[in-house]
Amino acid sequence: MRRWYVLTMLVLIGSMQQLDRQVLSILFEPIKHEFHLSDTQLGFLSGVCYAIPYALAGIPLGALIDRVNRRNFVAILLLTWSALTSVSGFARSSFDLAIARIGVAAAESANTPLSYTLICDYFAHNARRATALGLYMIYNPMGTLLGFVIGGAVAAVYGWRMAFFVAGVPGAILAVLFLLTVREPQRRATDDSLTDTPEPPPSFKATLRFVFSQRSLLCLYGSMIMAAVVASGALAWLSSFYVRVFGLSVKDAGLVIGVFFGLAGGFGGPIGGLVADRVGRKNILRVPLVAMVAVILMLLAIVGLVVVPWLPLSVALMSVAAICLFAQWGPGLSLGQKLVGTRMRGVAGSLLTVGTNFFAAVVGAQLVGILSDLYIPWAGNESLRFAILSLAALGLLSIAGYSVALRTLRTDLERAAQVA
Repeated sequence: MRRWYVLTMLVLIGSMQQLDRQVLSILFEPIKHEFHLSDTQLGFLSGVCYAIPYALAGIPLGALIDRVNRRNFVAILLLTWSALTSVSGFARSSFDLAIARIGVAAAESANTPLSYTLICDYFAHNARRATALGLYMIYNPMGTLLGFVIGGAVAAVYGWRMAFFVAGVPGAILAVLFLLTVREPQRRATDDSLTDTPEPPPSFKATLRFVFSQRSLLCLYGSMIMAAVVASGALAWLSSFYVRVFGLSVKDAGLVIGVFFGLAGGFGGPIGGLVADRVGRKNILRVPLVAMVAVILMLLAIVGLVVVPWLPLSVALMSVAAICLFAQWGPGLSLGQKLVGTRMRGVAGSLLTVGTNFFAAVVGAQLVGILSDLYIPWAGNESLRFAILSLAALGLLSIAGYSVALRTLRTDLERAAQVA
């Protein structure tokens, strides 16, 4: 039962991370009007200002994961980004807000890879690993739901500043609870023998050399990153899209996105993980196919949700996109952790999360903002529709990456099994 409690706590902490990140998206419109910002500037605020510090802090903090007490590390990071989220509400300019968001990004950068390694140690049996990691991915849609619904509701009544303050409070409480009720687990091997591995971790240089020599791992991570680029870029602007194109209020847009994207996405991770574990028991080499099919369906749904003229159908397709987005993560994460040595998981996980957040934020949110401004002269109020459609084309790279990973997976799994 302890491992399920820890998984639940990690899901809640991840939800706070996603809440504190996504609350900015639902507040785009009031922030834009108060600080007189363009869509490109909004994309910079949510994209570059988050992605660069996330990337710069993520790799060195990821190296610490394999060397320090992870329970204490999680609590410290959670307390830090929660406090900085609340501080964002005191911003008097877009520059002040950018500084606070930079701090949030840096503190959040190590949380996801930290959680990956803890889950792999608490759920050390390979047959359950994808399911556990898939269940963990519930944090993303749950945090999105909370961010859009709570952020929109609070902003509608008390203003966008209070929304930031409210978003940061639960994390501080959760940090104390996690520190008092969770213990650091023993680090486990990647195979089913559950062998303890007290040896010191490989050097950072040796770890990077091994990771970048695993072709299937690079293709796997690249595919997950490109899928996230498309999905996060669309999600960052979906509130503004519904406000501008369908005439919803900020509060209603937040409610619609939060409830339907959040609830639907919550099913995606467990479904993908369960399917991956079932497929993996028969033939682990076919697990990437589960993720590939999910990405194909996600892309079709994203294209559909911005094309259809009827709001209920658009929302239904958004729900499908959410399910498929998170369905790919269980298969991808379980294979990714298996393709490296036990004491390499922190660095490998950090490379994935840094890559995901950097490219998703910079390429995704920023590109949509730039394209939207460029399309205004001929598309007018519907420029966001065409900007999101343009972004969706990048998803083809994700499909290609999964195809390449299938070719070298067997050899790379055998290499990883020989590394401590």
